[in-house]
Amino acid sequence: MRHKKRLFLITTYSLLTFFFCNTTTLSAQNFYDKYNVSWWQWGFKIGANFTGKHVIAQEDLSAGLYEYKLNGLFCGEFSAYFRAGKYVFGEIGFGYQFQKTRFKTTMPVSEETMPVELRYLQIPIRAVAYLPVSELVTLMPSVGIIYQPLIQVTENQIALSKDNIRRHACYWSAGAGIKIHFITIDLAYRKSFLSYFSDRKSTKEGYFNVQIGVQM
Repeated sequence: MRHKKRLFLITTYSLLTFFFCNTTTLSAQNFYDKYNVSWWQWGFKIGANFTGKHVIAQEDLSAGLYEYKLNGLFCGEFSAYFRAGKYVFGEIGFGYQFQKTRFKTTMPVSEETMPVELRYLQIPIRAVAYLPVSELVTLMPSVGIIYQPLIQVTENQIALSKDNIRRHACYWSAGAGIKIHFITIDLAYRKSFLSYFSDRKSTKEGYFNVQIGVQM
């Protein structure tokens, strides 16, 4: 009786061990199969930028020159991108950005706030790490540069134009993203290499960018 019980336990243990090991192996195989990352990816994004109020340029007002202060900003963009690699991807994109700004200008005898819209093409070049953490979730830290040629400045009464706003902007960008199924969410900080104006001493503050998109 005791031998039969021992034989039954050994047989049951062996079957359970065999079943567990094979199930674990199969689950692990299925788990990593979902991480079979394609060497190329593409997608679309829309985004918005956030920055605070700040002085862009300040000259000697006694000489009749302007002080320009950014007093409000609504900035949106959309783009498409293509990337290739394996776990670390090289990415290039092409997009469009518009900036609806409110400039406060100060002169020796007057002060005025004027809306101005600037429109840019946008070419981001980034390195993107692709780090799956579950079947549906992937982390995507990134670093890169963004080239922005200025294509239009709307008419205004405060002497802003393509003749004095820098026509070729360039930013460095660093951030992190998350992909949930095919939806992506990215947060990045961007800082300009160059000043705002091309004909006078000026600054260009950094800003935060938030994007949501789809990845194919």
